[in-house]
Amino acid sequence: MVKSAPPLFRRWVVSNSLGVLGGLALGHVASSIWLSYQASHNAGAAINPLGMVLMFGLLTGATIGLAQWDVLRRYQPRLKGWVMITILGMVTGHLIMMPLGSEAIAPSDDPWAAFILTILNWTGVGVLLGFGQSLLLKRYFTQWWCWILASSLGAFFATLAIFTAMLGIALLRVIQEKNHPLR
Repeated sequence: MVKSAPPLFRRWVVSNSLGVLGGLALGHVASSIWLSYQASHNAGAAINPLGMVLMFGLLTGATIGLAQWDVLRRYQPRLKGWVMITILGMVTGHLIMMPLGSEAIAPSDDPWAAFILTILNWTGVGVLLGFGQSLLLKRYFTQWWCWILASSLGAFFATLAIFTAMLGIALLRVIQEKNHPLR
């Protein structure tokens, strides 16, 4: 058995954060392409919510799985099928957390409610993903419960980074409008 060391924990949180950010970026690009295709071909109104969940689960699962495998292979190179297990965990996590995620993106007058619901949604997905992965990793690592915590923290920090970036962009727009020479 390999003892989980703090550097591994930190690497794991970072790999989860980067995987979530990369998966979300890919998901948004894919949904934009699909919506553009639909608009140009009059193929319908919007993506089916279940289709979106599956697409985001697949894309975030693949990017998280690859980022995690890059860290994990140094400690346990014999572990096979990691990316597929992670994709399955992300799809399952998104399906279970779908009602909370739907509430987070619903139109609302309270942006803080959307912020909190989104963080809870992604942290919940991280917990579910970490739990599923920990079942496999129990055989190799003594502190297997750390995977649950690290996966949820990675999802939390990625979501926080996204909202921080959005807030920064909004503030820059306000500053630009106030400093615009034609106003």
